[in-house]
Amino acid sequence: MFDPILLMESNHEAQRTLEHKAELARLMKEGREAQPALSERMLLAAAEALISAGERMREGHPHPAPASH
Repeated sequence: MFDPILLMESNHEAQRTLEHKAELARLMKEGREAQPALSERMLLAAAEALISAGERMREGHPHPAPASH
């Protein structure tokens, strides 16, 4: 014969485990959604490098005044 208290405790433990797994899955999904994809991060890094290089070049070579027509 089964001990009803032992069965209830087992069910509660199983429920807590499922809740923990669900919370972990939710947090992982939330983290993935918050982080841009690898391709987006690479494009952003390349864009920032190009902008930075352009700004450094501009510092050493001021723009000539636009020609008047």
